[in-house]
Amino acid sequence: MLSILREPEGDNDYVPQYAFEISNVCHEQMLRRYSRGGAVSELAQYFPSLLDAWEEAERLGKNTWSKELQYTRHAWAVNFDHYIRCFWLSGLALTLNIPDDQWQRLLVLMGNEGEDALLGSGDR
Repeated sequence: MLSILREPEGDNDYVPQYAFEISNVCHEQMLRRYSRGGAVSELAQYFPSLLDAWEEAERLGKNTWSKELQYTRHAWAVNFDHYIRCFWLSGLALTLNIPDDQWQRLLVLMGNEGEDALLGSGDR
């Protein structure tokens, strides 16, 4: 998926969403491995890739997505799927005891500071 993302061909309007899908694949891979009883210590290897792909999606999306679409993609008040994903990722991050730099990156990506007592505080 990463090599496809780097190819110049294709629909440029879809590239940010494709990058976000890579992030989703990493997230789902962690959940699958956790659910089947995989060692928690092995799951942490997927977190940097998840963050990298999500950050790339956000970087590319700034030039592709309208302000309105960016809002609906990110605001917990209107995108419950994003809220749930952030909740799952926060739980995984805590379980994996990710390094502080990864935690800060995750907080930036989740956004919505102050919108939720559990997810918006920035504390672990």
